[in-house]
Amino acid sequence: MDPQSKNLNKWQVQNKLKPLVIASAADPIEGECFGKLLDGVAEWVDAVHLYRHEQGVETPVAPSLELAV
Repeated sequence: MDPQSKNLNKWQVQNKLKPLVIASAADPIEGECFGKLLDGVAEWVDAVHLYRHEQGVETPVAPSLELAV
């Protein structure tokens, strides 16, 4: 969707993906709904980075099955 972007992170969702999705809305209510959904996606992306990148240990802890599912 954005050839210049190489990583998926909270900033990318909020500043690149969210405006594209909102622009596709059929009406203002749908646009507001899309915006709130993408805010949630941005928070989810930020949260999973704790497992992917930010543990700061040699042997990282894997997420539980409950969290992964």
